[in-house]
Formats: sequence, structure tokens, C-alpha cells
Amino acid sequence: MTTIITVDDFVRALREQPELRDTVRQLILTEELLELPQKLAALAQQVQELAAAVANLTRRLDDFSETTNRYFQLVNERLGRLEPI
Repeated sequence: MTTIITVDDFVRALREQPELRDTVRQLILTEELLELPQKLAALAQQVQELAAAVANLTRRLDDFSETTNRYFQLVNERLGRLEPI
């Protein structure tokens, strides 16, 4: 067991003893702060999924735009071949 007399002793003990550090952390921090790492990891996963969905939607929109532009080109070509009355 470590004897703690000064703040430096306390800091040293925290650095050297992870279980002491965890106990102090749980006593000092609120549940909300203790849960932040898990919540941040969940948020990062959701952002990754959202980014993948946006990339997929962007590809689909690009495909739709290309197809629409081809159809308009065909329509314009056909309209250009029509003779006025």
C-alpha cells in the first residue's frame, strides 16, 4: 500500500496504480461523463453509416442525372428533326 502525504504522492499513486485511478475517476466524474466514451463511439459509428448512406445516395443521384441528361439529348435530337408545319 502506498502512503500518500503530499499532492505529488497522490499524483504518483494515480499514475502507478490504474485501479486507484479508476476508483477516483468514478468518485469524481458524473455518470454522464463516464459514459461519454461509449456514446462517442456509438456516434462515430452512426456518422460512418450516415456518410456511407450519403455516398450511396450521391452515386444514385449522379446515375439519375446522367440518365436524365441522355433522355433530354434524345428528345432534343428528335425535336430538331421535326419539320415545322
